[in-house]
Amino acid sequence: LLIPNIPEAIYCGVGGHFADGGTYNVQNMLTVAEMLTAWTRNGQYNCFNEERLGTLEAGKLADIAVLDADVFTLPVEQVKDVKVALTISDGRIVYNAL
Repeated sequence: LLIPNIPEAIYCGVGGHFADGGTYNVQNMLTVAEMLTAWTRNGQYNCFNEERLGTLEAGKLADIAVLDADVFTLPVEQVKDVKVALTISDGRIVYNAL
């Protein structure tokens, strides 16, 4: 089962919370930083795109999602309600809810 968005992935993979209301394997959960790395750098590595995507650095495409809350400080139980506020792809704004 793939989780379709970053806030839901954090809710499940960091907090151990799932759609059925249960909390599972809390001792094996990732940190928020580890989850974001999995979604960004590691995801692009897995797709053989790490030379142009996955991290913010000179020479790479500027693909960025800006969330409407700080997922590092928000209680993990509330992270599932976080929304994407802005998306930049290849250096251009492609979604703006601000």
